[in-house]
Amino acid sequence: MGLFSFQAPRSLTIWPTRNPTGSGNYNNLEANRIRASAHSFEAKCFGIVCAGFMDKPMFDFLVKRDPTVAPILEKTPGAESFFVNPTGAQFGQTLQKSEGIIYADFDLNQCIEPKQFHDVVGYYNRFDVFDLRVDARRIEPVTWTNLEPRKTN
Repeated sequence: MGLFSFQAPRSLTIWPTRNPTGSGNYNNLEANRIRASAHSFEAKCFGIVCAGFMDKPMFDFLVKRDPTVAPILEKTPGAESFFVNPTGAQFGQTLQKSEGIIYADFDLNQCIEPKQFHDVVGYYNRFDVFDLRVDARRIEPVTWTNLEPRKTN
């Protein structure tokens, strides 16, 4: 919700990978697409998913430091860089198996209509129906009742 309230028309998200030698019941590439789409859809903003690329010198450096990581690095699919629009749809260029830069044009007007339908920050509130009140008194967060010891069988 943090970026939502700043009215950010774009979001940059980076996710770590997970160990690919597990159960196989996890598609990291698809999971990243789902998360980025959900975030962009809820925030009504563009999403930029930025992934790093591991080249051969980096691979060799990491394996030299710890040979046990080789199978993990070899089996881990490379992450993908891509863009998501405010409706959650992927668009523009993508990049996964090489180092490079991808580009997309953002039409920030695409953020307006979705916010008019569902603005999670609340700029469409009906102040004639709802109000917000804050009790500024210092209140203890926990109240203990019935402090008698419990009977155990």
